[in-house]
Amino acid sequence: MVGSGLSGNAVCASAVEPETRGRAAPYPARPCGRVFDRGQVVIALRAARSTDAGKVGAILSEFVATTEWMPQLHTGAEDIAHAGAMVARDWVTVAEVNGDVVGFAACNGVDLDALYVSRSQRGQGVGTALLQHLKQEHAMLKLWTFQANRPAQDFYVKHGFIEQERTDGASTDEGLPDIRYQWRKDD
Repeated sequence: MVGSGLSGNAVCASAVEPETRGRAAPYPARPCGRVFDRGQVVIALRAARSTDAGKVGAILSEFVATTEWMPQLHTGAEDIAHAGAMVARDWVTVAEVNGDVVGFAACNGVDLDALYVSRSQRGQGVGTALLQHLKQEHAMLKLWTFQANRPAQDFYVKHGFIEQERTDGASTDEGLPDIRYQWRKDD
């Protein structure tokens, strides 16, 4: 959990313990990290484990497959490998609902490299919970998002991020114009 900001003494109330539906509880069952109660939905955050790479990679692949303007540059296997590399670097915090990984954030220092939520959980507070966690851990965050991704732009502006720069996308692998945002605790 190095660099995750999820302390070993975080409390997970038994009333919100994720259901295992006949499966063994994930190891270790406790501590579970931070818990956000969003009414009917309980979102548990924890540092990613190597066994989460498949689900994190699948969330990345799902975004690309369901986003019309996003070119598919990588296979599902490559997305999983990329997710595994981020997890191995201790960059990744996952969000779970009912014991299932439904979103993740990858943060390398102050650089928010990725924040993705599975399509079925978007608009349910998962991304907000991940971002709130990161904002508690850092005095500043920086990120890039594509100009075509209006929902992401609206999300980050709503959470206090300020546009810093726009590019024509010539330096991105996707070749898509992008925007750099920054958030500071004191802004």
